[in-house]
This record gives sequence, C-alpha cells and structure tokens, in this order.
Amino acid sequence: MKRQGSFKAWVLGSISATIILVGGAITYDRRSVEPEPLCEAPRPVTADAGDLLVVVGDSWASWGKLDDGLRSAFAEAGRPILVKSHGFPGETSRSVLERFAGPGGLAALMAKEYPGRRVTLLVLVGINDVFSHSGPMSYATHTARFLGLATGCGVRAFVVEIPPVDFGEVAPLSPGGLRRTFYRWVIDGGKTDAAPYRAALRSIASPGVLIDPAPYVDARRSALYDGRHFTAAAYDEFGHQLGETLLARLTGEGK
Repeated sequence: MKRQGSFKAWVLGSISATIILVGGAITYDRRSVEPEPLCEAPRPVTADAGDLLVVVGDSWASWGKLDDGLRSAFAEAGRPILVKSHGFPGETSRSVLERFAGPGGLAALMAKEYPGRRVTLLVLVGINDVFSHSGPMSYATHTARFLGLATGCGVRAFVVEIPPVDFGEVAPLSPGGLRRTFYRWVIDGGKTDAAPYRAALRSIASPGVLIDPAPYVDARRSALYDGRHFTAAAYDEFGHQLGETLLARLTGEGK
C-alpha cells in the first residue's frame, strides 16, 4: 500500500509538473514588452554636435568588439562618428529591449549624455532567441519594437539579422537543458533553426532596415572559435563591413 501510494504521488506530481510546463510554454511566446514611447517628438539635432552610432544587442555587441571597425569605416569615408556599444551576453531580444527602452534605460541615458547628436541605432539580437527557443514571433515582435521606438525619436535604426552560426544542442539533463529541450519541441517543432526567426522578422520589417550578415559569416566561418563567436580580429573586420553597409544606406537616404 505504501508503495502504491508513493506511485500515485509520483504520477500526480508528474502530471502537475507537465501542466505547469505546458502552460508556461503556451504563454512563453506571447509574453512581450510594451515599452512606452521614448519621445513625444523627434529629438532636436544640433548641426555641430556630430554623429552618434549606438550599438545594442547580445554578446556580439559586447565589450566594444565592433567599435573600432565601425569607426574606421566612417573615418575612411570622411564621416567621423562616436560609437557607443552596449551588449548583454546571453540575453534575448526581449530582455535587451527592456534594458534599452525601460525606465532609466539606455535610450534615456543616450539622450541625456549626448544631446543634439544625430543618432543611428544598430541592433544585434536573436542568437539567444534561437538558442533558448523563445519563438519566431517573440523575436520578430521585440526586435521590430526597436525600430518603432527609434522612428518616434527621429532616429534611423537598422537590425543585423541572426547570423548563421552553430547553435548546437544542450544535453537534456544539463543545467537548463530540460527546459530548453521542452521549448524546442513545443515552440520550435523539435528543431533549432534560425530560418523561421529570420522569416518572421522579414515579414514585418522593411528590407531597407535589415542587414544580412550571412555573406561575411560564411566567408569567415573558420574564425568562429566556438561555432557562435568570432575572434577579435574577425569582429573588427565584421564591424568594418557593417560600417560600410551603414554608410551606403545612410548616404542613399541623403543623410
């Protein structure tokens, strides 16, 4: 009887845990950040204040990895620019958006510390959305909100699409592995694939604001030392290519 009671308790506990996990998975992709508008009107620009490029994202934007390459591309074109990067390793589009647009966030800090500058925003998020299986529409919706918030402030914004890196797989019994495995099946159909995430963003964002990193990443795949991150030299080159792409887009708009 004691064994039977223990078995029933185990079954009930398993059912309860499953219900909790399923409920969480169903709502996981629907959770969203609803930031307040950052500006009631476009930010005023002072002619002699100069240009500011704000780079925000995950580990690809951290520790100023892209800054030297970005600056050099603009300098070579005769357009010196101040670059300020804010990267948060391991974070998804949702959490980076919270850091950027939340109360006292990066956007407010930029406006306070660099008033009057003509600002361009460059967003690099998504690798961790795929890795953690947050869902294509969660990624697309939160990433697109960067664009909407920037437009309201008169800031030109661009998004670097998710690079074609090796997302790997986590053993189900490793720390966090069980949850990730569960979400992979419930949200992403058992696959770890960036293609649906890219497609979701392309379905709601203008092609003119998206930058495809695949040509560079594919050409320098050997420089991805862990399958997902570049060496310092490769990040520098990537930053330079991004700078050239931004210059072409901005020049084409007459800025």
